[in-house]
Amino acid sequence: MIPKDLKMNVDEMAMEILNDAPIGDLCNVHKMYLSVIIDKFKEMSAELERTKTELNAAQTELNTIKDSLTRTEFTYDNLFDNLSSGFALHKMIYDEQNYPINFEYISVNPTFSILTGIEHNIKGKTILDLFPNIEKYWIETYGNVAKTGVSIEFDNYASEVNKYFHIMAFCPQKDYFAVIFTDITSQKQYEHKLIEAKQKAEEADKLKTAFLRNISHEVRTPMNAIMGFSSLLVSQNLPEEKVERFSDLINKSCGQLLSIINGMLEMSEIQTGLLTFDIKQ
Repeated sequence: MIPKDLKMNVDEMAMEILNDAPIGDLCNVHKMYLSVIIDKFKEMSAELERTKTELNAAQTELNTIKDSLTRTEFTYDNLFDNLSSGFALHKMIYDEQNYPINFEYISVNPTFSILTGIEHNIKGKTILDLFPNIEKYWIETYGNVAKTGVSIEFDNYASEVNKYFHIMAFCPQKDYFAVIFTDITSQKQYEHKLIEAKQKAEEADKLKTAFLRNISHEVRTPMNAIMGFSSLLVSQNLPEEKVERFSDLINKSCGQLLSIINGMLEMSEIQTGLLTFDIKQ
Protein backbone atom coordinates (compact mmCIF):
# COMPACT_ATOMS: atom_id res chain seq x y z
CA MET A 1 0.00 0.00 0.00
CA ILE A 2 1.33 3.46 -0.97
CA PRO A 3 1.58 5.86 1.98
CA LYS A 4 -1.10 8.53 1.84
CA ASP A 5 1.34 11.46 1.95
CA LEU A 6 3.47 9.93 -0.79
CA LYS A 7 0.44 9.24 -2.98
CA MET A 8 -0.79 12.81 -2.55
CA ASN A 9 2.61 14.23 -3.53
CA VAL A 10 2.84 12.01 -6.59
CA ASP A 11 -0.76 12.80 -7.60
CA GLU A 12 -0.13 16.51 -7.31
CA MET A 13 2.97 16.20 -9.49
CA ALA A 14 1.05 14.16 -12.05
CA MET A 15 -1.82 16.63 -12.15
CA GLU A 16 0.56 19.50 -12.78
CA ILE A 17 2.17 17.58 -15.62
CA LEU A 18 -1.24 16.62 -17.08
CA ASN A 19 -2.51 20.17 -16.97
CA ASP A 20 0.54 21.45 -18.79
CA ALA A 21 1.08 18.54 -21.21
CA PRO A 22 -0.68 17.89 -24.57
CA ILE A 23 -2.94 14.88 -24.89
CA GLY A 24 -0.38 13.07 -26.96
CA ASP A 25 2.10 13.07 -24.11
CA LEU A 26 -0.14 11.10 -21.76
CA CYS A 27 1.94 7.94 -22.18
CA ASN A 28 5.05 9.81 -21.21
CA VAL A 29 3.27 11.21 -18.16
CA HIS A 30 2.15 7.75 -17.18
CA LYS A 31 5.72 6.51 -17.43
CA MET A 32 7.00 9.39 -15.33
CA TYR A 33 4.28 8.75 -12.77
CA LEU A 34 5.28 5.10 -12.48
CA SER A 35 8.97 6.03 -12.36
CA VAL A 36 8.39 8.36 -9.43
CA ILE A 37 6.44 5.67 -7.58
CA ILE A 38 9.14 3.08 -8.22
CA ASP A 39 11.85 5.43 -6.95
CA LYS A 40 9.87 6.17 -3.83
CA PHE A 41 9.30 2.45 -3.23
CA LYS A 42 13.01 1.82 -3.63
CA GLU A 43 13.76 4.48 -1.03
CA MET A 44 11.17 3.00 1.30
CA SER A 45 12.53 -0.50 0.74
CA ALA A 46 16.07 0.64 1.59
CA GLU A 47 14.77 2.43 4.70
CA LEU A 48 12.89 -0.70 5.73
CA GLU A 49 16.03 -2.80 5.29
CA ARG A 50 18.01 -0.41 7.47
CA THR A 51 15.24 -0.47 10.08
CA LYS A 52 15.15 -4.28 9.93
CA THR A 53 18.90 -4.45 10.42
CA GLU A 54 18.68 -2.10 13.41
CA LEU A 55 15.81 -4.13 14.88
CA ASN A 56 17.78 -7.36 14.49
CA ALA A 57 20.76 -5.79 16.21
CA ALA A 58 18.53 -4.49 18.99
CA GLN A 59 16.92 -7.94 19.36
CA THR A 60 20.34 -9.57 19.59
CA GLU A 61 21.40 -7.10 22.25
CA LEU A 62 18.12 -7.64 24.11
CA ASN A 63 18.64 -11.41 24.05
CA THR A 64 22.18 -10.95 25.37
CA ILE A 65 20.90 -8.75 28.20
CA LYS A 66 18.13 -11.24 28.93
CA ASP A 67 20.62 -14.13 29.11
CA SER A 68 22.86 -12.09 31.40
CA LEU A 69 19.92 -11.25 33.66
CA THR A 70 18.90 -14.91 33.76
CA ARG A 71 22.41 -15.96 34.79
CA THR A 72 22.54 -13.18 37.38
CA GLU A 73 19.15 -14.16 38.76
CA PHE A 74 20.22 -17.82 38.95
CA THR A 75 23.44 -16.84 40.74
CA TYR A 76 21.51 -14.62 43.16
CA ASP A 77 18.91 -17.32 43.87
CA ASN A 78 21.62 -19.92 44.38
CA LEU A 79 23.51 -17.62 46.74
CA PHE A 80 20.29 -16.66 48.54
CA ASP A 81 19.24 -20.29 49.06
CA ASN A 82 22.69 -21.52 50.15
CA LEU A 83 23.72 -18.58 52.31
CA SER A 84 25.00 -19.88 55.65
CA SER A 85 23.59 -16.82 57.40
CA GLY A 86 19.89 -16.14 57.85
CA PHE A 87 18.34 -13.41 55.70
CA ALA A 88 14.98 -11.67 55.90
CA LEU A 89 13.43 -8.64 54.19
CA HIS A 90 10.68 -6.76 56.02
CA LYS A 91 8.31 -3.84 55.63
CA MET A 92 7.85 -1.65 58.68
CA ILE A 93 4.33 -0.88 59.91
CA TYR A 94 3.60 2.42 61.69
CA ASP A 95 0.75 3.82 63.76
CA GLU A 96 -1.03 7.12 63.09
CA GLN A 97 1.82 9.03 64.74
CA ASN A 98 4.33 7.33 62.40
CA TYR A 99 5.72 5.26 65.29
CA PRO A 100 6.89 1.70 64.43
CA ILE A 101 4.53 -0.87 65.94
CA ASN A 102 5.03 -3.99 63.82
CA PHE A 103 6.75 -5.33 60.71
CA GLU A 104 5.77 -7.67 57.89
CA TYR A 105 7.89 -10.44 56.39
CA ILE A 106 8.48 -9.95 52.65
CA SER A 107 11.07 -12.64 51.96
CA VAL A 108 13.31 -15.05 53.90
CA ASN A 109 15.92 -17.61 52.87
CA PRO A 110 15.94 -21.30 53.95
CA THR A 111 18.65 -20.69 56.57
CA PHE A 112 16.29 -18.27 58.30
CA SER A 113 13.99 -21.18 59.16
CA ILE A 114 16.88 -23.37 60.26
CA LEU A 115 18.28 -20.77 62.67
CA THR A 116 14.97 -19.54 64.09
CA GLY A 117 12.76 -22.60 63.84
CA ILE A 118 10.12 -20.42 62.15
CA GLU A 119 8.36 -21.86 59.08
CA HIS A 120 9.86 -20.86 55.74
CA ASN A 121 6.56 -19.77 54.16
CA ILE A 122 5.83 -16.71 56.28
CA LYS A 123 5.47 -14.12 53.52
CA GLY A 124 2.76 -11.62 54.46
CA LYS A 125 2.83 -12.48 58.16
CA THR A 126 3.95 -10.01 60.82
CA ILE A 127 6.25 -10.44 63.77
CA LEU A 128 3.31 -9.98 66.14
CA ASP A 129 1.46 -12.77 64.34
CA LEU A 130 4.36 -15.08 65.16
CA PHE A 131 5.39 -13.66 68.55
CA PRO A 132 2.65 -11.53 70.15
CA ASN A 133 4.80 -10.89 73.24
CA ILE A 134 8.03 -10.00 71.48
CA GLU A 135 10.21 -7.41 73.21
CA LYS A 136 9.61 -3.85 71.95
CA TYR A 137 13.37 -3.48 71.57
CA TRP A 138 13.33 -5.40 68.28
CA ILE A 139 10.57 -3.34 66.65
CA GLU A 140 12.02 -0.02 67.87
CA THR A 141 15.55 -0.90 66.72
CA TYR A 142 14.48 -2.04 63.27
CA GLY A 143 12.01 0.84 63.00
CA ASN A 144 14.87 3.28 63.40
CA VAL A 145 16.78 1.55 60.59
CA ALA A 146 13.74 1.62 58.25
CA LYS A 147 13.02 5.31 58.95
CA THR A 148 16.53 6.77 58.98
CA GLY A 149 18.36 4.41 56.63
CA VAL A 150 21.20 4.08 59.16
CA SER A 151 22.61 0.53 59.27
CA ILE A 152 23.44 -1.16 62.59
CA GLU A 153 25.32 -4.25 63.77
CA PHE A 154 24.78 -5.79 67.20
CA ASP A 155 24.48 -8.94 69.33
CA ASN A 156 21.31 -9.73 71.23
CA TYR A 157 19.41 -12.55 72.91
CA ALA A 158 16.08 -13.60 71.35
CA SER A 159 14.06 -15.03 74.20
CA GLU A 160 11.36 -16.25 71.81
CA VAL A 161 13.73 -18.84 70.30
CA ASN A 162 16.20 -18.99 73.21
CA LYS A 163 19.22 -18.07 71.10
CA TYR A 164 21.85 -15.38 70.75
CA PHE A 165 22.26 -13.77 67.33
CA HIS A 166 24.82 -11.50 65.69
CA ILE A 167 22.74 -9.20 63.49
CA MET A 168 23.45 -6.74 60.67
CA ALA A 169 20.41 -4.62 59.71
CA PHE A 170 20.24 -2.20 56.78
CA CYS A 171 17.64 -0.26 54.79
CA PRO A 172 17.34 -1.17 51.06
CA GLN A 173 14.62 1.45 50.62
CA LYS A 174 12.58 3.73 52.87
CA ASP A 175 10.27 1.94 55.32
CA TYR A 176 11.91 -1.42 54.53
CA PHE A 177 14.73 -3.17 56.33
CA ALA A 178 16.72 -6.35 55.79
CA VAL A 179 18.69 -8.40 58.29
CA ILE A 180 21.57 -10.84 57.92
CA PHE A 181 22.21 -12.82 61.09
CA THR A 182 24.17 -15.76 62.50
CA ASP A 183 23.61 -17.96 65.53
CA ILE A 184 26.25 -17.21 68.19
CA THR A 185 24.59 -19.11 71.04
CA SER A 186 27.50 -21.55 71.45
CA GLN A 187 29.98 -18.68 71.47
CA LYS A 188 27.99 -16.79 74.10
CA GLN A 189 27.66 -19.91 76.26
CA TYR A 190 31.43 -20.40 76.05
CA GLU A 191 31.96 -16.75 77.03
CA HIS A 192 29.65 -17.20 80.01
CA LYS A 193 31.60 -20.29 81.09
CA LEU A 194 34.84 -18.34 80.81
CA ILE A 195 33.38 -15.55 82.95
CA GLU A 196 32.18 -18.08 85.54
CA ALA A 197 35.60 -19.79 85.53
CA LYS A 198 37.31 -16.42 85.98
CA GLN A 199 35.04 -15.57 88.89
CA LYS A 200 35.71 -18.94 90.52
CA ALA A 201 39.45 -18.52 89.99
CA GLU A 202 39.34 -15.07 91.59
CA GLU A 203 37.37 -16.46 94.55
CA ALA A 204 39.82 -19.34 94.88
CA ASP A 205 42.73 -16.91 94.77
CA LYS A 206 41.16 -14.85 97.57
CA LEU A 207 40.59 -18.00 99.63
CA LYS A 208 44.16 -19.12 99.01
CA THR A 209 45.49 -15.74 100.11
CA ALA A 210 43.41 -15.90 103.30
CA PHE A 211 44.49 -19.50 103.85
CA LEU A 212 48.19 -18.68 103.47
CA ARG A 213 47.77 -15.74 105.84
CA ASN A 214 46.28 -18.06 108.47
CA ILE A 215 48.80 -20.81 107.78
CA SER A 216 51.70 -18.42 108.25
CA HIS A 217 50.41 -17.73 111.75
CA GLU A 218 49.93 -21.44 112.44
CA VAL A 219 53.45 -22.24 111.23
CA ARG A 220 55.04 -19.38 113.13
CA THR A 221 53.75 -20.60 116.54
CA PRO A 222 55.42 -24.06 116.60
CA MET A 223 58.46 -22.71 114.80
CA ASN A 224 58.99 -20.09 117.49
CA ALA A 225 58.68 -22.78 120.15
CA ILE A 226 61.21 -25.00 118.42
CA MET A 227 63.70 -22.20 117.95
CA GLY A 228 63.26 -20.84 121.49
CA PHE A 229 63.60 -24.12 123.39
CA SER A 230 66.39 -25.30 121.11
CA SER A 231 68.35 -22.19 121.92
CA LEU A 232 67.78 -22.74 125.68
CA LEU A 233 69.04 -26.28 125.43
CA VAL A 234 72.36 -25.29 123.89
CA SER A 235 72.97 -22.03 125.73
CA GLN A 236 72.53 -23.03 129.37
CA ASN A 237 73.48 -25.86 131.69
CA LEU A 238 70.02 -27.06 132.54
CA PRO A 239 68.94 -29.78 134.91
CA GLU A 240 68.05 -33.05 133.29
CA GLU A 241 64.41 -32.55 134.22
CA LYS A 242 64.19 -29.29 132.21
CA VAL A 243 66.13 -30.75 129.31
CA GLU A 244 63.58 -33.56 129.06
CA ARG A 245 60.73 -31.08 129.37
CA PHE A 246 62.12 -28.73 126.71
CA SER A 247 62.89 -31.66 124.42
CA ASP A 248 59.32 -32.91 124.79
CA LEU A 249 57.99 -29.43 123.91
CA ILE A 250 60.28 -29.29 120.87
CA ASN A 251 59.06 -32.73 119.73
CA LYS A 252 55.42 -31.67 120.12
CA SER A 253 56.04 -28.46 118.19
CA CYS A 254 57.77 -30.46 115.43
CA GLY A 255 54.76 -32.79 115.26
CA GLN A 256 52.40 -29.82 115.10
CA LEU A 257 54.50 -28.23 112.34
CA LEU A 258 54.63 -31.52 110.43
CA SER A 259 50.85 -31.85 110.66
CA ILE A 260 50.42 -28.33 109.24
CA ILE A 261 52.82 -29.08 106.37
CA ASN A 262 51.02 -32.35 105.58
CA GLY A 263 47.72 -30.50 105.54
CA MET A 264 49.13 -27.98 103.07
CA LEU A 265 50.45 -30.77 100.84
CA GLU A 266 47.11 -32.57 100.87
CA MET A 267 45.28 -29.37 99.95
CA SER A 268 47.70 -28.85 97.06
CA GLU A 269 47.05 -32.41 95.87
CA ILE A 270 43.28 -31.84 96.07
CA GLN A 271 43.55 -28.69 93.93
CA THR A 272 45.71 -30.43 91.30
CA GLY A 273 43.48 -33.53 91.26
CA LEU A 274 46.20 -35.89 92.49
CA LEU A 275 44.26 -36.80 95.61
CA THR A 276 40.95 -38.67 95.22
CA PHE A 277 38.29 -39.59 97.72
CA ASP A 278 36.36 -42.79 98.11
CA ILE A 279 33.10 -41.70 99.72
CA LYS A 280 31.00 -44.49 101.20
CA GLN A 281 27.68 -44.25 102.92
